[in-house]
Amino acid sequence: QPEQPEEPEEPEQPEEPSDSLVLAAPVVVVDTVTETTVVLVWNAVDSATSYNVYLGTEKLANVTTTSYLAEGLETNKEYCFSVTALNGEVESEKSAEACATISELIAVEAPKNLSATPIDTSSIELNWDSVSYAASYNVYRNNELIANVTENTYTDTGLQANTEYCYTVTSVYENNDESQKSIEVCGKT
Repeated sequence: QPEQPEEPEEPEQPEEPSDSLVLAAPVVVVDTVTETTVVLVWNAVDSATSYNVYLGTEKLANVTTTSYLAEGLETNKEYCFSVTALNGEVESEKSAEACATISELIAVEAPKNLSATPIDTSSIELNWDSVSYAASYNVYRNNELIANVTENTYTDTGLQANTEYCYTVTSVYENNDESQKSIEVCGKT
C-alpha cells in the first residue's frame, strides 16, 4: 500500500520537461470598437508560438499574431475577453479580462463644424461634419425640429427675406439615442 499514493504521480512525470517552460500571461487591451466588432491587442510573450483568445470561458481562436478581431457582436451587451500564450502543450495563465460594451464605447457625439450659408433670399444651406455610427441627423431651427436627414447637409427653404435664422444639429443613432445639440450657428437670408 505505501506504493499506491505514488501511482497517480506517474502520468505527470513525462510532462516535467515541458513544465520547466513558464509563459507569462499577455496584457490585453481593447483597441478599437465598431457597431459589431472589437479589436483586441496584446504584447508579444517571450517563447510563445501562438495565443488562445477566450470570450469568458469559451475559446474563440488560436492565432499567431498579437491581435484579434471579434465579429458579429451585439450592441448593449458586455463582452469580456482574455488571452493565453502557448508553446506546444504549455499554456500560460489567462490574461486579465479586457471588457467592452459597444454602446458605451461608441460615444454619442454631437455634430461639429456646422455652417449656415445663405443661398438666396429664401433659403439657407447647412453643412456639418459627419459623425461615425450616426444613423441620421435632426436639424433644428430656432430650437424647433424641422428635419431628419441621413446626409450631413440640409437646405432650409421657404424662408423670409432679410431674416436671421439660427440652427443646431444632433446625431441620431440606430437605437434612437440622440446626441447633445451642436454649437448653434445663424445665417441671414
